[in-house]
Amino acid sequence: MKLILSFTLIWMLSSTAAALQCLQDRHSHIPVLEQCDSDDELCATTALHGDTEGEVSQHTLRSCAPSSLCTVQGQILSNSVAFLKRAASVHCCNTDGCNSQNFTYPDLQTKLNGLQCLSCTHRPDPVCNGTVQCAGVEDRCFDGNWTAGGDTFPWCGCASANMCEVLSHLKVRTAFAAYPPFDLNLTRAPRCCGSSFCNSAGTVKLSVGPVLLGLIVLVLY
Repeated sequence: MKLILSFTLIWMLSSTAAALQCLQDRHSHIPVLEQCDSDDELCATTALHGDTEGEVSQHTLRSCAPSSLCTVQGQILSNSVAFLKRAASVHCCNTDGCNSQNFTYPDLQTKLNGLQCLSCTHRPDPVCNGTVQCAGVEDRCFDGNWTAGGDTFPWCGCASANMCEVLSHLKVRTAFAAYPPFDLNLTRAPRCCGSSFCNSAGTVKLSVGPVLLGLIVLVLY
């Protein structure tokens, strides 16, 4: 009987999945191989493309990411406000250190699609009563809050539906905290809606629910 119990214990320990070790940009822009916080997380590479008033930036972020985030793998996540545009794509893999590859940066969305949203005109903007014309996959207006120096400010503009879902999860919001287009310390998940100027305070009615698991800490700190 003791032998059976011993073999059972050994089997239970050996069958416990260990968290992956992934390249992560936690403390600098030089990726370091570190163990993920959860065995549900995969290794991820995020290609980020931004344009702030004509100044183009491109970054590659390597991190762990909840497996639910990988449901948007290969898709373009996009958002715009009056003075900047951002696009990102996520690429996941499931072996130690596999997120060393580089990927093509997604195109910024430029073809106007007819949707218009209230937008912040600078950062920080205490009112966000400007206007931005949405483009490409940006089929939602969003309305959120972020903090800086102890003060809270609105954050409004256009977003793709998949970005709304990603940002509806706290971990996603904190995960990419230092990288565009996820470089805001959001105090609540943005509310998203699908008609022009629907993102004024108190009028957002069509929320994009958290269909993706407890998605991201968008980034895992």
